[in-house]
Amino acid sequence: MAVPLPCPPRRPISAPCFLLCFLLGFVAGLFPFAHRHLHLDLHLPLPPPASAIVVREPSVVHPPSPPMLPLQHAPAAAAERKLLLVVTPTRARPLQAYYLRRLAHTLRLAPSPLLWLVVESGAATRETAALLRGCGVMYRHLSSPVPDAAQDRPRRRGRRQERPVIDSHARQRNAALDHIEHHRLHGIVYFADEDNVYSLDLFYHLRDIR
Repeated sequence: MAVPLPCPPRRPISAPCFLLCFLLGFVAGLFPFAHRHLHLDLHLPLPPPASAIVVREPSVVHPPSPPMLPLQHAPAAAAERKLLLVVTPTRARPLQAYYLRRLAHTLRLAPSPLLWLVVESGAATRETAALLRGCGVMYRHLSSPVPDAAQDRPRRRGRRQERPVIDSHARQRNAALDHIEHHRLHGIVYFADEDNVYSLDLFYHLRDIR
């Protein structure tokens, strides 16, 4: 009968050896993740050094933009525009508001500076003043004296009738010219009747007058 041999006693595992094996296994488990991140970082493009010459393709190169002029070198023609004085005789009638609004819309689009002199026959009315306040144009509301009825009555000379030398519109225009001379307004004077239609190009061409 065989007698079993006794097993040799096991040596106890030391703490430093166990800690070293644990660290080696932990690092080996993290190595695939670290290798993936290092692989991506190594393939990133590096910035060129300061002394390197960068060559671009012709399709990518953009032409240089022209340098912008400073504000002090801008043409001063706009600052030297003369004042445009538009004289409009008017009188109280059913279509007065329509005519004045239509002309105001045109003058609003005209180049500045512009002053609209609205001369009303007789005393200035509140309706005309309220209309001009909302027209959006720089204006002055004037009035001209009502002509004498006997003075404007047609004169008979033989078989013909003579019309008065000065009509109502002429008196209103003279009142506007007196206002311009009294206040020393320097500019280009243009007589625009309220019942006429004016092109916007007209007021641009008036700027060419010297």
